[in-house]
Amino acid sequence: FFTGYFYLALILTVLVAIFFPDRPIRPRHIYKVTRPTLKYVDFTSTCKSLCRGDVLAAVKESRFLWFTLLFSWVTMVQVVIAGLATGLAQAKSSDETAVNDYNRFVYPAIGSCTFLFTPGIGYLIEKKGFWIPMLCNVLVTQIGVALCWGPGLESQYVMLVFLNLIQAFA
Repeated sequence: FFTGYFYLALILTVLVAIFFPDRPIRPRHIYKVTRPTLKYVDFTSTCKSLCRGDVLAAVKESRFLWFTLLFSWVTMVQVVIAGLATGLAQAKSSDETAVNDYNRFVYPAIGSCTFLFTPGIGYLIEKKGFWIPMLCNVLVTQIGVALCWGPGLESQYVMLVFLNLIQAFA
C-alpha cells in the first residue's frame, strides 16, 4: 500500500512540475517546460511582512506561546504513536495472521481517515472558539497515549481512531 502510494505521489509531483509553469500565464506566449526555480520568490517582502511590529507583538503573547507548545506536543505524540503502531501490534498479539492483517490493511485504512473528523472539529472551532477544541485536543491525546498500553490487539483498533482524532486536531 505505502509503496504504491509513494509512487503515485511521485508521479503526480513530477506531472505537476512538468505541466504547471512557475510563471504567470500570458496570452499569445510560447511556453516551454522549465525546471523549478526560486527566482520569482521575493524573500524580502516575506521577511518585511513577518517582522512587522504587530506580528512580533502577537508572537510574544502568552496565548500564542501556549498554543505553539500545545500544537508541538500533540504533533510529537501523533508522530510517535503513528511510528510505533506496527510495533505495538506485534507486541500485543502472538497471532501472526492478525498482526499481519493489522499492519497491512487495518492500519493504512483506518489510520488515514482524518478527513472524517476534520470538518466536525472545524465546525466546533467556528462555533465555540479555540478553548473547547484545544481542551478536547489534550483529552484525546492523553487517551491515545493511554491506549498504546491497552491490552490486546483490540485496543490498538480503538487507538487508531484516537490517532485520527489527534491528527485532525493538529
